[in-house]
Amino acid sequence: LDARSDEERNVSMIAGAITKDDFLVNPDKYKDSTVVCYCTVGYISGACTLELRNQGHLNVKNMGDGALLGYTLHKTSAGVSKPLVKADGSATNDVHTFMDDLAPLAGEGMVGKSFADPPAVLEAANAAIK
Repeated sequence: LDARSDEERNVSMIAGAITKDDFLVNPDKYKDSTVVCYCTVGYISGACTLELRNQGHLNVKNMGDGALLGYTLHKTSAGVSKPLVKADGSATNDVHTFMDDLAPLAGEGMVGKSFADPPAVLEAANAAIK
């Protein structure tokens, strides 16, 4: 479950990921599956995981391990040059990195994109877990 904003998902996402809205439309569709939330570094997905678990969805877990940046680092280290997909399903090495300083953590060959306002995003995440 990609817990990031539409703007961030438009850069790229993990193939097969769903959004929080997709999940909430029909949570029963996923009741027999482990749903793993992710975001760029794990903070927003942690808040999303807590929110969904507090709503009774105990099959939801946070990706952790560096979240999306950890995922791309692992994949590029294993030789996968384009580990993410764009909305049209095409493979890409573009990744939203939340802030420019995090781009090197995405792995060799990844192209970091940042445009979010980090303080505003964190404020929204904090509000979601209150």
